[in-house]
Amino acid sequence: MVKNHQDASSTSLRNFGSTLVAQVGILGLGTLTSILSARLLGPRGRGELAALTMWPSMLAFLAAMGLNQSIVFYTGQRRHGTSEIFTAATVIGLAQSFCVILAGMLVVPLALRGYSPEVIHLGKVFLFFTPALMLAGYPGNILQGKLNLISFNALRAITPLTFALGIVILFFLKRAFLKDVVWIQILGLVLAFAGAYGVLLAKERLHFVADGQAFKNLLSYGWKSQLSSVTYYVNQRLDQLLLSIFVPPRELGLYVVAVTVSTALSFFPQASAMVTLAAGSNSAPDGARAIIARSFRSSLLCLAQWQWGLIRFFTMGLALWDIRRCHHTPRDWLWC
Repeated sequence: MVKNHQDASSTSLRNFGSTLVAQVGILGLGTLTSILSARLLGPRGRGELAALTMWPSMLAFLAAMGLNQSIVFYTGQRRHGTSEIFTAATVIGLAQSFCVILAGMLVVPLALRGYSPEVIHLGKVFLFFTPALMLAGYPGNILQGKLNLISFNALRAITPLTFALGIVILFFLKRAFLKDVVWIQILGLVLAFAGAYGVLLAKERLHFVADGQAFKNLLSYGWKSQLSSVTYYVNQRLDQLLLSIFVPPRELGLYVVAVTVSTALSFFPQASAMVTLAAGSNSAPDGARAIIARSFRSSLLCLAQWQWGLIRFFTMGLALWDIRRCHHTPRDWLWC
C-alpha cells in the first residue's frame, strides 16, 4: 500500500515537472518569437500578423466547444474505449473544421477590411489550415487523459518550436516578409497534426468505432466546459480582437508584444490546470476534489509569491531611482 502511494506520488511529480518545464519553454518561445517577429517585420508587420491569425484562431476556439477537456475527462474516466473516443473526436473535429472555414470566409474579410489585400489573402490562407490547429490537439488530449503527459507535452511543443526555429532563421537571413512568417506558422500546425496522430497511432491500437453515446457525452460535457473557458479567452484575447478592428496595425503590434511578455508569468497556474484535469479525470469524486483543492492552494501560493516579488522589485527600483536623482555623496543621500 505504501509502495503504491509512493509510486503514485512519483508519477504525479514527474507529470507536473514535465508539464511545468514544457509550459515554461512554450511561453518562453512565445515571448522570443513575439519579440523577434516584431524586430523582423516591424511594429506594423507584427500587428498585421496578429490580426490575420487571431480571427481564425478565435473561430477555432469557439467551434471547439470544450472538446479538448471533454476528451481528457472521458479518457480518464474510461467510460468509453479509446477507439470510441478517438472516432467521435475525429468526426466532430472534421465537422467543426467545416464550420470554422465556412464562418471564416465571412468573418475574416470583414474583420480585416481595414488591412491590405495581402493581409486579407494571408488571413484566408491561414483559415484553411485551422483544421490542423483543431484536430492536432485531440490525440494529445487522449494521451493527457491516459496520464502520458510527457508525450502530451512533447506534442504541444511542436508548433511553437517550429515557429521559433523558423523565425530565427528568417531573422538571420533578413527575410522580412509577412508571408514567410505566416507559412512558418502553418508549417508548425501541419507538423503538430502529423506528429499527434503519428504518436497516438504508434501507442494505441485504434479502430473506427462509432458509438452514439460517446458522441453525445463528449458534446454534452464539452459544452459545459466551454462556458467556463469563454471567460478566460475573453479576458486574454478580446482586447486584441477589438484593437485589430479599431487601431492601426503598428499600435496593435506594439500592444501584442507587451501582452505576450506580461502573460509569460502565468506558466505555473496553466501547467497546474493541465495536470489537475488529467489527474482528476482518473480519480474518484473524492480524490478529484482533493486534487483540485491542492492544485488551487499551490497556484494561489505561487501567484502570491510572484506578486510579492514584483512589489519588491518595483519598490527597490523606485528607491534606487530616487537615490540616483540625488547627489552621490553619503551626506547628500541623508538629506535627499
